Amino acid sequence: MSFDLPGPGRALAILILLSWAGVTAAALIHGWPELFSAMGALLLCLGFAVFLTERYRATELRRLWDNQVEVQLRFIWRYVRRLRPGHQQFGPPQHSLDEMERILDESFDDLMAAKSAERGLDTYRVEMVFSIFGTLQWGFGELFIGLIHG
Repeated sequence: MSFDLPGPGRALAILILLSWAGVTAAALIHGWPELFSAMGALLLCLGFAVFLTERYRATELRRLWDNQVEVQLRFIWRYVRRLRPGHQQFGPPQHSLDEMERILDESFDDLMAAKSAERGLDTYRVEMVFSIFGTLQWGFGELFIGLIHG
């Protein structure tokens, strides 16, 4: 997770994470089991919020990339049709074959770079850690504080 959230989302997520750490430490030191457990719920909520936000953005990017592939295929198909002898329905091609090759190469390279970056979006390790620790802190926080403070 990179906290690469839209708008002020990144700053808010970092602020919540820092607040969670501070309040959790204070609750642990002073023996406040209710507050310690509540911070587990907050961490779990943060994990879900980041996961769902990044998942939604990844879905939108995939939709855009898939559409780009479709557009490129149609573009190539129409260009090849224009190159056929006797086919003048849409007029002569507006780009030379070299220009077309350059445009498609750049577009394909951009698409491959985006697909490579997409693999990084599908690793939700930090969100899983937030969810696991948040659930344990929320559920067993009072017991943990009881063990430490008697």
